[in-house]
Amino acid sequence: MDLEIQQSSTPQPFKFNDVLQWPVDMIDEHAARLENSIRHLRRTNDELAAFIPKEQRSGDSAVEGSFESQTIGSRDAEIQAMEDDEQLRRLGNDSGDDSEMLLGVIKENEYTIASQQERVALLKYAKSIKLGEAAQPAQNPSTTTGLSI
Repeated sequence: MDLEIQQSSTPQPFKFNDVLQWPVDMIDEHAARLENSIRHLRRTNDELAAFIPKEQRSGDSAVEGSFESQTIGSRDAEIQAMEDDEQLRRLGNDSGDDSEMLLGVIKENEYTIASQQERVALLKYAKSIKLGEAAQPAQNPSTTTGLSI
């Protein structure tokens, strides 16, 4: 079976045909690493969203929630969050409104998440082929960044 990645809006670190040659445990390892990365990126986006004023969020699902609505759990955590906000302001070296920068970082993370989800889907698809569970699926894994196999 000669499946090839034909198009992608992001470079993929592996070719589908190469993955078919990997041992199953290596496929699982790569998928687990990517899924862990996705969890961290989502957590980071949630944390960054806390520093963006509600009026600048414009209903974007990537920045829902607010600092006020989050459960901090202790005064120490609240103080740490304020210190983090101050560090972000210093890094930006501006008047204290880093919302645009944070929104950009969140959007970049969302794009990375989509790309990594594609890779996980491809890895799982390759594993199913390798294990003989799916000789020819009814439909290829769906992609959001233009990847087709």
